[in-house]
Amino acid sequence: MQKFFSVGALALALIMGMSSCSKEKGNTPDTPESNLDTYVGVRIAFSGVEGMRALPDDHNKKFDEWKGRDEIKKITVYLVNETKQRVDFSTFNEGSFEGIQDGFLKPTLAVKATEGEKVKAYAVINDLKDLTKNLATVAWDQFDAKFKELELTVASIADVATYNGGKEIVMMTNDKEAAAITVDKATKEEAINGIKNRADIVVSRVVSRAIMTKDESLKEENKPTIKVKNSNGKEISTITITDIKYAVGQSNRKFYNMHKNDWTTPDPVYSYVPSGNDWSTNNTNFDYSDLKTPQQLQAITYGQDGVHKALGAEEFSKFVLPVTHKTGNYKKGNMTYFELTCKFTVDKLYSDATTFTENVSNQDVYLGMGDGKFYTSREAAKAAYNQQQATKYKAGVMKYVLWLNPNGGYAAETKITESPTVRNQVYHAHISGFKEIGVPNNPLNPDDPNDPENPENPINPNDDPETEKTYLSVSIRVLPWTIHSYSVDLGNRY
Repeated sequence: MQKFFSVGALALALIMGMSSCSKEKGNTPDTPESNLDTYVGVRIAFSGVEGMRALPDDHNKKFDEWKGRDEIKKITVYLVNETKQRVDFSTFNEGSFEGIQDGFLKPTLAVKATEGEKVKAYAVINDLKDLTKNLATVAWDQFDAKFKELELTVASIADVATYNGGKEIVMMTNDKEAAAITVDKATKEEAINGIKNRADIVVSRVVSRAIMTKDESLKEENKPTIKVKNSNGKEISTITITDIKYAVGQSNRKFYNMHKNDWTTPDPVYSYVPSGNDWSTNNTNFDYSDLKTPQQLQAITYGQDGVHKALGAEEFSKFVLPVTHKTGNYKKGNMTYFELTCKFTVDKLYSDATTFTENVSNQDVYLGMGDGKFYTSREAAKAAYNQQQATKYKAGVMKYVLWLNPNGGYAAETKITESPTVRNQVYHAHISGFKEIGVPNNPLNPDDPNDPENPENPINPNDDPETEKTYLSVSIRVLPWTIHSYSVDLGNRY
């Protein structure tokens, strides 16, 4: 993949002093020490694509970046003073700034410093759970390494990213190496305006956002349908699709405070390759919390304008933490996915070989795997056609599982072998249609196990991302957020 670029560009202009302590502060600076004779400006910037390192390839990269809808609640700036061999830090609360304007946080804050000192600047934004609080006790000569290597664990994604009233409150940290500056003599105005003593901090969000949309033709008033075939490939039944919703699952629960140059993610997830029955115990290392709150897909015309509008219009946000593995180690049970759920209405529901009721929904139905008809019970399906197997769909609900960032995308003929996700991206999947009925459950959700009486579900945690059996057509892209996007005509491409 070529680069996975940083999502957007936030620039905070903060003017920080060398004598700051570990205390809350607003716009009022600390009481100056007698030797403080100048000012330092620390500018925190969301830089977009500038200088971002990335994976070897950038799957599904498409569309211009999206600026986002960030809200800044809290900023902690650390100044590593290499001259005095100390770390000074200050936390700015919400009352210290007005918001983001033209990529910068306004207003600029100014604090005195000492001329001739050499400093490096680091920032942590929106760490509302104080995950990085231990940085306050790190020695100056160990700070850079600790800032990069710090592994953080969340109970769920909500610890680092939430949606509130049209805004997203997302944790952010340094994206680039901290550059050392030597402090010169400067007035407060010169520091504020960046004329002298400006230390730039480029930050990126620690999470990515995931979003699904659907084609206008899939609106419920258009009554989209799927033809269900028998074992010989003949179309037998018709189902009408309603209530299309999506969620995300199998996100990471650990992340590095600052991303690695090669985008590796923390163990145990990075090294985990499902085998045997171990997924049932190792899935605790992943986050499935979003699966409890599926949301409706917006209907759009697929393209940059439609995707950008959808990102801003969603009255919720779905976030994920990065998941990467060594090449060849990607399996169904260790990659982050979209889960798409739909209700469906059966055109004919049979109680025996010839008796049926029309247009049935919201009840358990059994699909005969031989004759392609829907039945009221497994026994009825067996009796009607050669003791055939039948798949139970609880309450007339079917599901599809799609990877967030598959190499090749679903529209390509190339078999999917990986789906790496990194920080500060938008992963977007657009549903253009449905080619065949989905699966009855999602075996990659610990709370949605297989029904032992159903035929084998094609989704197995131990399998490669795509096996020989393919049904799905999708299109994908990622967004500054940098956008990755694809479009898909849904089947069961597992």
